[in-house]
Amino acid sequence: MTQIIPLFELSQNWGINTNIFETNIINLASDHKVVFFIGIVIIIIGDTFKSLLLKRKESILLNLKEAETRAENVNKLVLNAKNKLEEAINKTKEIDLETITLAQNEKIKFKNEINNNIKQLKKLKELTISLKKQKVKNQISKKIIILTLDNINQKLKVRCDKNFQNSINNFYITLFRKL
Repeated sequence: MTQIIPLFELSQNWGINTNIFETNIINLASDHKVVFFIGIVIIIIGDTFKSLLLKRKESILLNLKEAETRAENVNKLVLNAKNKLEEAINKTKEIDLETITLAQNEKIKFKNEINNNIKQLKKLKELTISLKKQKVKNQISKKIIILTLDNINQKLKVRCDKNFQNSINNFYITLFRKL
């Protein structure tokens, strides 16, 4: 059972054999120099591995801080957007209320104007009727006067003798003296 972990894809034969029985590391470990060498390699690799882990940890922490900062910025933007949306909704409600109020006021205003116009039309109608009545009365009076004068003229022509003429003159003289 061999396990081969390919490090590079340069060829199919390249890789690290991790089976300790096949690599004979246990037999090599009996030699003190080899043990010392392996210890130094482990220490160097361990320190390098630790520094890589620390760098990775710092990188992850930095990424987390950046992510938190971005999340805070996004939260601020979302909160700002919610506030603007709420303001827009309130403004819309306010405009709707103003529109309804304005429409009601305009309706009342137009009703009042219509009522005033109706009253003015009634007054104008009454005035027109009264003027027409007056005109008719004047026409009738004029015709009556004309007819009466014609009638008087005819009577005067028929009765125009000296006695009658004297009585009319005397009548006017008396009227003139009374003034």
